[in-house]
Amino acid sequence: MSIYLLLLFSILLLGMLLEKNNKKTYSILICIILTLIAGLRHYTIGNDTITYLRFFNNVLSSYMTSRYEIGFIYFTLFIRRITDNFTIYLLIISFLFNYIICKLIRKDSPNMIVSFLLFFLCRFFFNEMNIMRQYISIAIIILGFKYIYKREFLQYFICIIVATLFHKSAFLCIILYFLYNVKITKKISIIICIASLVMFSLFYNVVNYITMKLNMYETYVDLFYGSNKIGNVISFIICLSIIFLSFYINKITKNNSLDKKENYYKWLLILATVTSFLSIKISIFSRIKNYFDLFVVIFIPIIVEKINGKKKFLIYFIIILLFGIYCILITHYRPNWNNIYPYYFYTKN
Repeated sequence: MSIYLLLLFSILLLGMLLEKNNKKTYSILICIILTLIAGLRHYTIGNDTITYLRFFNNVLSSYMTSRYEIGFIYFTLFIRRITDNFTIYLLIISFLFNYIICKLIRKDSPNMIVSFLLFFLCRFFFNEMNIMRQYISIAIIILGFKYIYKREFLQYFICIIVATLFHKSAFLCIILYFLYNVKITKKISIIICIASLVMFSLFYNVVNYITMKLNMYETYVDLFYGSNKIGNVISFIICLSIIFLSFYINKITKNNSLDKKENYYKWLLILATVTSFLSIKISIFSRIKNYFDLFVVIFIPIIVEKINGKKKFLIYFIIILLFGIYCILITHYRPNWNNIYPYYFYTKN
């Protein structure tokens, strides 16, 4: 646990020293620390790390028969032909994602300290050490955000294509381009709620019928029983609570107007909430949720910064405290969810 406490201490100390006058240096230093912790880990840290170790060691002889996406295969093959050191491989992957997420936080978050704390306390950093392929895909999609803002569809579409070469599910993020200019209204919110309830009620039966007819029982099991319901329920409650928080803040500040970027991040939160809700019954949505829930680390500071005075710091304190308790409880009572504690460096025998 000491390595994670050191990370939290670094986020706070470096933030107090650098965030106000040197945001770029602050983001670079946090990126380096995150990369070193994730990249220098032992292969037993992270549920999927040992699987990626086997793939890395055997990719030269088995890449033609691998189940992974072609982009990830050739990315791994390229690195494997340069080095047979798995730690270097992890460092490269960790740096690619952390550099991109830290740069996004620097550009879009009005409070970098809080965003970096949430990145850790919401356990996204732990996800980074597990679902590596999907996080590479998410990093590529983040690179495409600027094309969404500039309304350059072709360039964003290319980013989506590249992202699907690392994780097929990334194609669903094409919807983000079209949502950017759609203002969130009460009418749209009601439609989303009704559609979610309908899908929750009917999708199970539809897929059940199709899989049984096509004799796809294994696919059926993976769709509905592939992940834990407790985690999905908690994720839904968290996302829904943040939505209610945004309503509360808009009410007390009497500011219901959203600029385009805030509206966009709220769309990401809504998509995270919907997919979290659906994942309670349909576990495949828990994978889709990963493309959206990460961005609460930016949305929360965006809405809280609307508040002035002591109330703002009180809300920040409550949020960090609650997520801190959540992180400790999950790490202690559900260590198998990410398998990141206790932490070991790669040098451990």
